[in-house]
Amino acid sequence: MTGRKRHILTDTDGRLLTVRVHAADIQDRDGAKLPLKGSRQRFPFVARVF
Repeated sequence: MTGRKRHILTDTDGRLLTVRVHAADIQDRDGAKLPLKGSRQRFPFVARVF
């Protein structure tokens, strides 16, 4: 089976900050780390992630 997963980081208004697309065989817990890497430097105003 082939597929893709998307992990998206937005602000509270829904504006897109970061998108990562990867293979579907990567676990969500591991894939969620991808958009967060480096986001602290690029977006220091992000205070909470949930």
